[in-house]
Parts: sequence; structure tokens; C-alpha cells
Amino acid sequence: MRRATENETGEEWAVKVIDKSTCLRHQHISSSSGCGLLAEVEIIRKLEHNHIVKVHDMFESTKKLCLVLELVDGGDLQEKLQRDGRFEEAECRELFRQVVDRCSTCT
Repeated sequence: MRRATENETGEEWAVKVIDKSTCLRHQHISSSSGCGLLAEVEIIRKLEHNHIVKVHDMFESTKKLCLVLELVDGGDLQEKLQRDGRFEEAECRELFRQVVDRCSTCT
């Protein structure tokens, strides 16, 4: 993950660069069947949920797929679990509540 700054606004974004050859080797990209990584990105772009990182934009070259994402500091859930080793019951309740919280595009 890389950090980028938009020249015109100064707004900061996270940029995830994905090597398409790795995805193709593992069959994660499939534009013809409508499934795979590209379809997944399109679905995520349409979601409006407080607890899902928003995809701002996507750029594609022959070798790379670049996702411009909302910048969220602090790491992800897996990193927290690896760092802390476990969650207390109160933390689990709050995380579960966030996951099942209704998104505005789902109503």
C-alpha cells in the first residue's frame, strides 16, 4: 500500500498496486465472465458503508491494476489480530455490530 496526494486538492489517498500477472496466474481476474477481481472492485465501488474502505478510482495498465482508496490509518482487522493476538468480548461485539451495520446502498 502506498500513500498519494492529489495535486489539486492536497487530499491524501491510499493506493494499492496489484500485479495483474499474479492475479491471472491465480485466475482472480476475469473480465469476460463478470467474476474475479475486476468485478469485485466494481461491486466495492458501488458500496456506501461506514465500515468499508471506499474505492475512489481505479487505473489499469497492461501489467498493473491501481486502486485509489480512502486513506484510513491504523491498519486493518487482520493486522490488529496479529498484533494483539486476540480480542476482548466487548471489542468483538463492537466489530460484529460494525460488520452487520446496514449500508446505505443495501436499503
